[in-house]
Amino acid sequence: MKHKVIILTIIFLLSTSIATAGNFEFNDISYDHWAYEEIIKMTEAGIVEGYPDGSFRPNSLVTYGEFIKMACEVAGIKSYFPKTEHWAEPYYYTGLNAGYYTQYDIDIKVLDRSIPRGYMALIVSSMLEEYDLKDYDNILNRIEDINVRTPYEHHIVRAYSSGILAGYPDNTFRPEQPLTRAEAISVIYRLSKIIEIEEPEEPKVSMESVITSAPEDTITLSMLNYDDNVDKYNEQIIAILKQTIPNEADELFTAFIDFASKQVEGTTQGMRKQYFGDYPVLMERIWDTLRIFIFPVGHTNSTWDTEPGQINEFFF
Repeated sequence: MKHKVIILTIIFLLSTSIATAGNFEFNDISYDHWAYEEIIKMTEAGIVEGYPDGSFRPNSLVTYGEFIKMACEVAGIKSYFPKTEHWAEPYYYTGLNAGYYTQYDIDIKVLDRSIPRGYMALIVSSMLEEYDLKDYDNILNRIEDINVRTPYEHHIVRAYSSGILAGYPDNTFRPEQPLTRAEAISVIYRLSKIIEIEEPEEPKVSMESVITSAPEDTITLSMLNYDDNVDKYNEQIIAILKQTIPNEADELFTAFIDFASKQVEGTTQGMRKQYFGDYPVLMERIWDTLRIFIFPVGHTNSTWDTEPGQINEFFF
């Protein structure tokens, strides 16, 4: 995902926020608190809330899940994944798909753990795809506790260069120190000044193939975030099918609707192999992404364990 410059509106919520402070003043933050302005502005905008006792708790620690959620929402990218047992998993996979980190950087098992500042820098830097890093060596030399051996050193320096991170008065960054609630709000506030939320595109069926081994004349229909755009996608699907395989279009569309709405033992992820006329067709659902692969007549391979008249379907 690419970001431009200047944001007009941001909307995000801290998952740990419980109740609004009402008058946007908190009993544990004074005017001279270093993040007072950011906290009040975010509160007045309805972006963050306080607690029922009138506190904000600026020194409470922020988890991986909470910061990833804020990062995804300030970037304007919607979670394309269904609700799971853990509230933060959809945001985790969304950030993963956006390229903010890999599963080797941040494992899904750490969502409830406090996020260290170094990992915060990784996410922030990865969101600045178009940012031109300047004065790398000078910035690195100014940070007392960061060197070329520090994990995510490049990301830390990049975030410094953008102005989003400033470190501490003693010229340290403290990459292993947990991120606090006030620090997270301050970082997200600065991030909102640099990246722009792009207007979401109208959902449309993509026609590019994602199976590299498929024959060139395979017809591939891909639908991202299908569940939130069922009507818009279905209208496009039937139109494409009637243009490409008119004799089998209605039957295939009916089968697709059945597959797309099916849930087996609590999961909607699965595959379905079936012939429509002489066409071998594979339907696939991974989270909220659905695809239809219409292979050319006569196509088979080592995994096509299906005969005409059979429906080979499984969920995982």
